[in-house]
This record gives sequence, structure tokens and C-alpha cells, in this order.
Amino acid sequence: MNIDQTKSWQDQIIAGAQKKGELGALCYVVEMRLPKYLEKKVGQRRMIAQHPIGYIPRVCLAPDPEEAYRTASIMQRLMVMQHRDWLTGKPSSIEFKIMLALIEDIQTEYHYEWWAEWAGGYPENTIDRICSHCGQVTQVGRDRGWTCGCGVQYDVEGLALPGY
Repeated sequence: MNIDQTKSWQDQIIAGAQKKGELGALCYVVEMRLPKYLEKKVGQRRMIAQHPIGYIPRVCLAPDPEEAYRTASIMQRLMVMQHRDWLTGKPSSIEFKIMLALIEDIQTEYHYEWWAEWAGGYPENTIDRICSHCGQVTQVGRDRGWTCGCGVQYDVEGLALPGY
């Protein structure tokens, strides 16, 4: 991981992997480049960014490398925002770069497909609704009515329908 990767270099590697049918072996990760004063504490200057600590988010290139790069760009920008100085609002001195990697080279068993949980699991904006009758909490789509487990029906605004 200790090489600077340009976008054109990454594109050449991706094109070669596509020709060989090995696109599924590649993923994007975000590399952290620490300032010198932190390098002394941590013991290295570059490392794969973790979120949460101990877990490496990755974005697999298959089936669409361009979409994967856009997704990795979002992940990288979120990490930059997360490492701002919250008192001054200034960016951190830590640099974050999108890196191409082989999935097998990620040196931990704790890595996960970063975008998958949102893309597949949370397609709509959801909120918690609390039943005024029994107190049960139910997660529902923001723009939907719902029925509590106790049988009370609610409209989109969260108001109980007549008869309850």
C-alpha cells in the first residue's frame, strides 16, 4: 500500500482485471496518510482507514468500477469530514486517499462492504414510531402509515385512525 496511485494507474489495473475476468478480486479502500508528529506515535505513516476502529470498509469493483469509484469517493469524503477539528471546523492534517487493493491483501478478517448495508437494507428514509396505545416502537418508512402490533392503525402523520 505504500505507493502513490493515480487515477490513470488505477484505470489501467482495472482494465487488465476486466480482461482477465478478475474484477471481483479488487476493491477500493481509503488510505490515511498521517502527519509526521502522529507517525512517531503510531509507528507508520500510511495505513488503511478504519471505521469503526478495527474494521476496514471496502467497496468492491464488480460489477461496475465507475459506480464503485463514486461510492468510494463518498466514503473518502465522509472520513475527511469525520476527522475535522470540531472546535475550529478546520480540516485535519490527516490526508485520505482512495486506494485500489486486492481483497485478499487486506490484513484483517474485519473488513466489510461499505455501501451494501445502505444500498440493500435501507432503501427508504425510515423513522421510529411509538404507539400511543401500548408504547411499542416500530421502524417504518417516513412517508407511510403503519399498524402497530397491538392492532392500532396510524396515518402518515402518526395520528391514530378513527376507531382506535
